Amino acid sequence: MELWEVKANALRLMFADSGLSFSKEEFENEVVYSNGNTRDKLTRMNDSIRRAIDLYYQTCGQFVKRKTVKYRIDEGIVTDFLDLTEIDDFGSVSRIDINKNNNLRIKGQKDVPYFFNQVDKEVEILINIPDTIRKDEIEFTLSYYIEDANLPDDNLINELEFNLDSLNIPSDIQRKIPLYIKGEIYEEDEYALAQASKNEYIQYLFMHKRKYGGVQTKVRSIHRRG
Repeated sequence: MELWEVKANALRLMFADSGLSFSKEEFENEVVYSNGNTRDKLTRMNDSIRRAIDLYYQTCGQFVKRKTVKYRIDEGIVTDFLDLTEIDDFGSVSRIDINKNNNLRIKGQKDVPYFFNQVDKEVEILINIPDTIRKDEIEFTLSYYIEDANLPDDNLINELEFNLDSLNIPSDIQRKIPLYIKGEIYEEDEYALAQASKNEYIQYLFMHKRKYGGVQTKVRSIHRRG
């Protein structure tokens, strides 16, 4: 969903009896921002959406993706670090396996030990490679958690173009975010209604987690000794 759609759906929840459509044209022409009632609510929505997305990550965990990678080569030297240059959504490591290759006499190995530097986002492989095997020919299957992503700063967002799909948020969750927005905006004036709306969003997150319960939420890390 594009950002304006999420906001429009939130307005439709809050003005259900008004008959207003809150169309894309109204956002393009800034009609919704010229009305004091809707402008006040719209100016608070980006932060509410960020909190709704954070709550999604906290409740449902992170997606795991897989990518075939090799050792990184720096200035012609094969290092002990994985080459992650082709991964643009890398967050942290879930698991690393060495791929078996009979032609190159490379034995497969599951759950290879590694050290993950969270600051530099570097992954160092902690195994010794025999001299009979060329390190640059070894392929790994890297299972990784995607990086948590949220809305950019307000001054960097075009709500008519920004799409929540770019944040890897499932479409069904995107459609429920307006409930959380309504819950936050109504919190001061209509507390009971606000809580009901928030709770509906939170309960949906738990239902989503049960449905897709295979996603891991704990990141395994190996620390150096010594």
